[in-house]
Amino acid sequence: MPDVIVIGAGAVGAACALRLAQAGARVTLLERDAPASGASRAALGVLGFHVEPGQPPACQHLALRGRELFPTLIEELAAATGSRVPYNAGGQLSFALSEPEQAGLEAIYAANTRRGLPAERLTGEECLALEPAINPAVVAGLLLPRNAWVDNTALTLALAQAAQAAGARLERATAEAVLSTNGRVVGVRADGRTIPADWVVLAAGCWSGQVRGAPPLPVRPVRGQALLVAGQPVRRVVAAAHGYLVPRGDDQTLLGATVEEAGFDASNTEAGL
Repeated sequence: MPDVIVIGAGAVGAACALRLAQAGARVTLLERDAPASGASRAALGVLGFHVEPGQPPACQHLALRGRELFPTLIEELAAATGSRVPYNAGGQLSFALSEPEQAGLEAIYAANTRRGLPAERLTGEECLALEPAINPAVVAGLLLPRNAWVDNTALTLALAQAAQAAGARLERATAEAVLSTNGRVVGVRADGRTIPADWVVLAAGCWSGQVRGAPPLPVRPVRGQALLVAGQPVRRVVAAAHGYLVPRGDDQTLLGATVEEAGFDASNTEAGL
């Protein structure tokens, strides 16, 4: 019988399973499909280690703390799995094509400088000197040197592999309900059977709201379509109001992403691409 059931083998669930197993807990990691099959695969992998205007203090804390922890995590996973997760700490160039977009960059600049975080205003010419392939109509830019990129799929798979190496058990099953007696969790109903446990971690992403018996969670799926193309015209993460260019590996680039209210439909569409 496990001490803890973790529902969902995305990046968050796999990381929870890893740390719990390392702490000595008997852990079962339940996944309806396969590790890194949901948002942890679809993401672009951009790591925002700067703060955003209007961001809640707790989110700002997580962003800043994440920058401290990520390099150590990459090394830990390399030692545990024998394979290094691709990680690029080359920063991010955000650029504007109009005055309203430039005002948005100014707000980001102000939010970071208030926290003492490095951020550098750039002219359009300076942006083109850094990234010659971007739109020559650029009017201004902002260099955020702390931002980074990680191969999100490789990261999630490495977390799941390391969790199993630490003793966690990965099981393919769809969690239907969290079971409780007298207000205390006693297990999970998955694929029609009961799995007893003293603790449950619900990390099922946009499916979390469908797990019965758990506290009501106001989460919903949002589809984001992206393209992976050959060639690498930019050297770092590049962002504008309409999306991202993200270098991946040595010779590929991610372009994304759409934001669509499409329910749980994860298919690509001609219009989206």
